[in-house]
Amino acid sequence: YMDGAWKTCHFFTCDGTVRFDFQDDKRVVTGETEEQKKADGFEEFIMQWQDEHLRDFNEKRRNMTKEEIYTPDFDIMLEKIRNAEGEERVALQRNFNPADYLTEKGKAMKAAGDSLMSAFSTERVAYLAQHPSLSGLKYVLDELQYSKKDENRVQGVIDFYEKNLENYRPEHPYHDKVSMAVAAYRLKP
Repeated sequence: YMDGAWKTCHFFTCDGTVRFDFQDDKRVVTGETEEQKKADGFEEFIMQWQDEHLRDFNEKRRNMTKEEIYTPDFDIMLEKIRNAEGEERVALQRNFNPADYLTEKGKAMKAAGDSLMSAFSTERVAYLAQHPSLSGLKYVLDELQYSKKDENRVQGVIDFYEKNLENYRPEHPYHDKVSMAVAAYRLKP
């Protein structure tokens, strides 16, 4: 929170003991239930993948200055947003897209990051297909909620769900949430 951001820590409430350890900026949740063990395995997979594939990219990104990433117009627009009020500020914020202010170097970093995130998504889906779990259902819910503008991605998530997770613990309430999200996505005027 003091750094201006935080990482969420997901856990599943099931019969059994769930233990939380918060030490040295690591958020480790361990549990005795089978579902929590699956969640632990998924989290371990994510951490390992990120460590192997994102470490160099993140280091390079951290070492870049704002001026290397964004054009001078970026700061001008931020100042304009800060000084605006009411409806004008809301409109400016709604239409503000930092990607519109990238330098060539910034565009190259964004393209590299987008490529890494696409590969990461593919690897997560492959892992979850091999290890059905509530973590997989949570992933589907998150993707349906946050990927609404990317129709191909949403359809891919729906296909993944129907092929791999639709019959996994069918009594779990996540299925109702997924069904509602899918129905909302498919609802057209």
